[in-house]
Amino acid sequence: MMATTKPSSNARKTYIITHSYTHFLALDLALPSLLRGEVVMRKAKIGDKVMTLREAIKKFVNDGDTVYTGMAGRSFGAVYEIIRQHKRNLTVMCGGGTEEISMLVGAGCVRRLINSYRGLETWGLSHAIRRAVERGIPRPIEIEEYSNFSITAGFVAAAIGVPFMPVKSLLGSDIVRVSTFMGDKKLRVIECPFTGEKVVVVPALSPDVAIVHAQRADRYGNVQMWGFLGDDLWAVRAAKKVIVTVEEIVDEEVIRRDPNRTVFPSFIVDAIVELPFGQHPWHKEGYYDMDLEFREMYVKMEEEEETLQKFFDEWVYGVEDHMGYLRKLGFERLWKLRAKHVYCYPVNYGY
Repeated sequence: MMATTKPSSNARKTYIITHSYTHFLALDLALPSLLRGEVVMRKAKIGDKVMTLREAIKKFVNDGDTVYTGMAGRSFGAVYEIIRQHKRNLTVMCGGGTEEISMLVGAGCVRRLINSYRGLETWGLSHAIRRAVERGIPRPIEIEEYSNFSITAGFVAAAIGVPFMPVKSLLGSDIVRVSTFMGDKKLRVIECPFTGEKVVVVPALSPDVAIVHAQRADRYGNVQMWGFLGDDLWAVRAAKKVIVTVEEIVDEEVIRRDPNRTVFPSFIVDAIVELPFGQHPWHKEGYYDMDLEFREMYVKMEEEEETLQKFFDEWVYGVEDHMGYLRKLGFERLWKLRAKHVYCYPVNYGY
C-alpha cells in the first residue's frame, strides 16, 4: 500500500513508496551512495501540492533555469504559460523535442538546447529553430547534441547519484568529437578499469526543474502514468524541482487501488496542476487522440517569423489561461478527440 507522506529522515534511506519495479530498481541502484550520504532524497513538501498553472510556473521556473520539458508527457499547457510569463535565458534539456521546443525557441525564451532531436517529425525540421541558429531570430541559441540513449543515461546517473554513466553506442561518432558550450564536460572517452576497452562516459544531467504531463495524481503528488513513458521516469528523478500537470486529480483511494501505475511518488513532486487536455495537440493515452489539424496549422504558421508571432498572439497571449485555450478550441473539437469509453473492472490486489 502506498504512503502519501514522506518517511522520517532515518526511514527515508530504505523507504519504498510503491510496488513498482521502477522504484525498486532506482532504490537498488542508488542504495550504496544513499547509505554513504551521497544521495540526498528529494525534499518536496508534505501535504496538498495542488496549484494553479500560473502559480507553479511563477514559483518553480526562473529565468536562466535548465528545464526538462518531457518526452512522453509533453505539457503544452505549461509551455504556453512559460511563454505568457516571458521567461528568458532558459536551457531546455530533453531527449526528443518537437513543437514544444519550437514554440519556446520561437518565443525567445531559450538560450541553449541540450537534447537529441529537435524537429517536427513527419513535417521535417523546425523553421523556428533554424532561424534562431542560422540568423539569431528572435535571439541566438546554442545547441549541445546527445543521442536519445546517451541523454537518458545522463538522467539515470543524476537520478541514482553517480557522477557519470558509461555507454558504448557513441564511440566513433561526431557526437563525441563535436562539442559547443559544454566543452569537455559534455562527454569523455575513458578506458574501462576492468577490461581495458574504451567507453564513453556521460555526465550526470540534472535539470533545475522537470515539467511533465501525466494521466492522474492525488493531491499529495502521487502520480500515475501509463502508455509510452520515454525518459520522463529518469529525468523527473534527476531534477531538483518537479511540476506535474495531470488530466485529473483523483482521490487517494484511486491511486492506492492500482499502485503499479504510480511512476512518481509524492516525495519527489513539488506541484500538481489539474490541466485537462494539457498535452493538446499531442495525445494522452486513455484520454484523447492527437489533433493533427492543429499540429498541421502550427507547422504552417511556424514557417515564417511573422506568422509564428500571429500564432502566439492568437493561441498564447490571446487567451488568459489554459481554460481560455480550451474554450477557444471548442467543446465539439475536443469531444471528437476524446478516447472512447471502455467498461472495465479494477484489478484485485486483495485489500
